[in-house]
Amino acid sequence: MALFNPRTWSLDETPAGPRVIIPSPFLWPLAVFLGLWLSAWAEGEFSAAREIWRLLHPAAGQVAVFPAAFLLVWLALWTAGGAFALGALLFCLRGSEVLELREGRLRVKLETFLGLGWSRYFEPGELEPLSLFSARELAADRRVSALTMASGLGVPDLSGILLKSGARRWALGLGLSGQAARELLYTLGSRFGLRLAEAGWKR
Repeated sequence: MALFNPRTWSLDETPAGPRVIIPSPFLWPLAVFLGLWLSAWAEGEFSAAREIWRLLHPAAGQVAVFPAAFLLVWLALWTAGGAFALGALLFCLRGSEVLELREGRLRVKLETFLGLGWSRYFEPGELEPLSLFSARELAADRRVSALTMASGLGVPDLSGILLKSGARRWALGLGLSGQAARELLYTLGSRFGLRLAEAGWKR
């Protein structure tokens, strides 16, 4: 089984306008790791909750307020970490990156089951001209991701499209082949009216 296959994309025409869908990459080693980690996470979650209950409801003596408060803070952070890992697993298993215009703003949404996800918005007029980049460029720039590491393990160089507005950046479609990324770039120019860098490739 290949460690990683280049991503694909599709264009949907909706009453609200064009909509680009880029299915998430299925990185099976990451999915296995997250599944195992979440199993251990669940055990830690229930163990901490039981211990907090025991400290607040002692069989005899005073309530252990400070240990219970410490565990409560720890449990909150542990729960947040587990929620993030669960979201990453769901996105890896069956997620997508969705790009569309909403009320004049460009919305990029990481979407999982039942439409759940997280969105980021850009003002089209404030975006710098879109350009292509390669995963190796991100690695050289120390913005390393799972896809970048996969590229370093012998997977053909992967591409994406850089959305940049001031200090805000988004690596759209990271994991596309060069040809697919180039086709998507020109679709964003023709169907979404976004400005494109002259050469296409980021310098």
